[in-house]
Amino acid sequence: MSNFCFSNRIRLLQGYRFHLFIISALISTVLLLSSCVRKPELPDYWPTKEWRTATPESQGMDSNTLAEAVTVIKNKQLPVHSLFIARRGYVVLDEYFYPFSDGLRHDVASVTKSITATLVGMALEEGHIQDLKTPALSIFEERKVANMDARKQQMTVAHLLSMTSGLECGYRPGERELFEMRETTDWIQFSLDLSMRHAPGTEFAYCSSGMHLLSGIITRATGETLEAYAASRLFQPLGIKDWYWPADPAGNSDGWGDLQLHPRDMAKIGLLYLYQGQWEGRQIISSDWIKQATRPQIDTATKGVSYGYGWWLVEFAGMSLIEAQGRGGQLIVIWPEKEIVVVLTAGGLQTADELAGYLARAVRSDKSIAENPQAMTRLKEISAVLKLPLSPQPVAKLPAMSAQISGHWYQLEPNQLGLEAMRFEVNGQEMALGIMIGGQQYLFPVGLDGVYRISNQTPSKLPAGVRGEWTSEDTFVLEYDEIGRVNDFTFTIQFSGNSIHASVTEPTGLYQLALTGELID
Repeated sequence: MSNFCFSNRIRLLQGYRFHLFIISALISTVLLLSSCVRKPELPDYWPTKEWRTATPESQGMDSNTLAEAVTVIKNKQLPVHSLFIARRGYVVLDEYFYPFSDGLRHDVASVTKSITATLVGMALEEGHIQDLKTPALSIFEERKVANMDARKQQMTVAHLLSMTSGLECGYRPGERELFEMRETTDWIQFSLDLSMRHAPGTEFAYCSSGMHLLSGIITRATGETLEAYAASRLFQPLGIKDWYWPADPAGNSDGWGDLQLHPRDMAKIGLLYLYQGQWEGRQIISSDWIKQATRPQIDTATKGVSYGYGWWLVEFAGMSLIEAQGRGGQLIVIWPEKEIVVVLTAGGLQTADELAGYLARAVRSDKSIAENPQAMTRLKEISAVLKLPLSPQPVAKLPAMSAQISGHWYQLEPNQLGLEAMRFEVNGQEMALGIMIGGQQYLFPVGLDGVYRISNQTPSKLPAGVRGEWTSEDTFVLEYDEIGRVNDFTFTIQFSGNSIHASVTEPTGLYQLALTGELID
């Protein structure tokens, strides 16, 4: 399925509840905003090649409380894919839960924006961008821009970084501008042509198209794509070797989302910011930029939440936090005072209220505490259970309709998923799903026993799990879980003569679609 990794403003602000509880769960003392930029003592090693592990107790954290938190994930069946906690660079928790698994990249969604902003800071330091006050249009001076006015001429690189561009973008539910941009052949032109709603710098509006303009700016300023620039300036020094970063039709890397990274590599980005841009004796990015990026540049009109340059700054119960966040539960958290980095990936997680108390109690001391081997064993045992698929259930006899539809393609009307056609193949008590997207055909076995059938040949270049069941003679409910992605789609498909009608939902609420299709063979 097509990978849209963004959320509208309302969805983002609702998501803060999730972020606040995850972060607040790790904090037992008040963290003043000024301490977000203090320089902690450097670690005694760097995880360029690999992370070193330590028991939670050796880092002042309680294994038993972490085990209780993981139990909540299990009992509540929260769609958490991975949970990583490091303190002073030492990993105290690094777990991966079914259907996700260690070794897979994960779609980081709008965490990409924080990385894009980091690369803008690097380009600024290297002199590729003269100044944050540089007018954005001056970098695209050869382009003829629609809806031109004095306000658009005043829009700077800093305004794009701080989501204060003034563009008519990020106000409609579902961030419609991003869908519309992706339907064009020139995403940069589309973004430049957006009309103005406010004077730049006056109001926060979550605009992914503005972040994509920053990708174009990097390309124009450096002569390299955002991905190529990241590979040499950021990824290589940190030892990040495996990623996937899609691009627009003109080759500009997606500046707003869709980047895929391993959770441990996401944590390296957090560690770089925790230690003020230093890595293995090098200043990868200046501490001055870190301070600018993690300083409030605009209030978001949500209490306790402001925005820097591509990073969210959250004040909650007297505490100040730095985070990169993405739709569906993708998160990098930096807690400078306690030298903790948290990474969470998920497939549509909306709130982690249940985890808050457990994680809060896990932080016991700034020094080591007594080891608890029994609790460590319990933590590993519970995590091991979460790595296993559900037990298969008996498969009921398939209805007669399954044989009637078998092998036939249904052409679908244009839709936001980019799904062009679908078909089912039935062989006894087994089924397979065929889809056509981007002119390419894919075939997925379907688990009818409640267990995902995992396929590796997918449009997203990440595994997908598919399962489903007949709920009536003419209705089939299909779940298509893009493992390592944000989206877990549920299709409720009704077959009627030569037609199909399907409602589509997914946990983040971004997609609420109705699809129709007609038999074509």
